[in-house]
Amino acid sequence: MNNADKPINPLSKEDSELFDKNSKQIIQEPLFSGLTKREYFAGLAMQGLLVNYKENGHFGNSEWQPMVSEFAVKCADELLKQLEQPTNE
Repeated sequence: MNNADKPINPLSKEDSELFDKNSKQIIQEPLFSGLTKREYFAGLAMQGLLVNYKENGHFGNSEWQPMVSEFAVKCADELLKQLEQPTNE
């Protein structure tokens, strides 16, 4: 599983064992829940873009919506790409 597909809030093995004890369910493998890092970062980017578009009066114009969502995903992908680079410390 690559970094973009990993969840932002994964459950550890210990968490799944706790879940198992409380729910009386048998858990065979680790649980993952919620958004992937890619989805989360794209959502954050889109949130910032939407504020800008609303302030500039473009919020009701449906022509910009595909452009904003595509750009948000590109921003998320670029951030994940940059995070994969080694640090220069």
